[in-house]
Amino acid sequence: MTDSQMGMLELGQYVRTYLRVVGGMDTGIAGVEDAARLLEAVRDPIRMEIVFLLGRGSAMNVGEITGQFRLSRPAISHHLKVLKDAGVVRSEKVGQEVHYRLDRARIVAGLRRIADAIEDCCPPEQTG
Repeated sequence: MTDSQMGMLELGQYVRTYLRVVGGMDTGIAGVEDAARLLEAVRDPIRMEIVFLLGRGSAMNVGEITGQFRLSRPAISHHLKVLKDAGVVRSEKVGQEVHYRLDRARIVAGLRRIADAIEDCCPPEQTG
């Protein structure tokens, strides 16, 4: 695990603990576990690449997404499942294919709620 991944994991654990003590979030990402799942889902570099790939525009199926990576279709499917379970992507069955689309509003709302919780609990550092 890289230092940045450890940092995201520690941040996720901190936010989970803080929100559990202070109380659940009431909009956007529905609660503490959802916030932690969001952070855990996007901490993986491949999943972040998938997020940015889907964020460029139209929905894509697993084959189209797999074509952008040097990973197997089952590996991409696993990453998509993690992202879907965290509410980062939505899926829609079109004929025999499943198309995935970024749920931008849900991601932004979840990250905004996490940032607000951190601002509320942690005063800025004094410099000087």
